[in-house]
Amino acid sequence: METEPKKPRLNTGRVLIIVLGILTLIYALGMLNGGLSNYQTLKEGAATQYKDALPSK
Repeated sequence: METEPKKPRLNTGRVLIIVLGILTLIYALGMLNGGLSNYQTLKEGAATQYKDALPSK
């Protein structure tokens, strides 16, 4: 009798860990590619709006 080695199965726990890992990588790549520069642009725009909204003396 020959015994076949057991193949690793993808149970729900492993699938969940894989999906969460992929989502984390996507989030990290998005932050590295444009998240910080877009935040800086938003910050500068908000400062400009605040400066323009101040009453002039």
